[in-house]
Amino acid sequence: MGFQIEWRTNSVYVKHFKQLKIADIRTTDNILYQDPRFAHVAAQIYDFTEADNQIEDYSKVSEIVGFDLGATFWKRHMKVAVVSTDKGIEKLIDIYREGMLNTNWKVGLFATLEEAEAWCERE
Repeated sequence: MGFQIEWRTNSVYVKHFKQLKIADIRTTDNILYQDPRFAHVAAQIYDFTEADNQIEDYSKVSEIVGFDLGATFWKRHMKVAVVSTDKGIEKLIDIYREGMLNTNWKVGLFATLEEAEAWCERE
């Protein structure tokens, strides 16, 4: 597990590297939600381009969905941009997107950080 968090003006950038497991994503979510700056961001960018996907049980994605569904009660609108070309991460995002479907959170998957940042800046 390894990650770096960068708080930006209107977003938060989370870069995961090394081995990636569902618990690692939960860890960064906990850090973000406990930080008062989270109330002021409109987007989260998760960069998995340097992560080694070690996710074996995709049913555990429901844990992330449940956690984020709870956040929608106080953070009504959010863009979640994911940067990855890994098929396993794509599967994770498909499950996550389906779970967040009835919320005002928008989810996007992008091949590059530049694409993700541009999407986050658009209304």
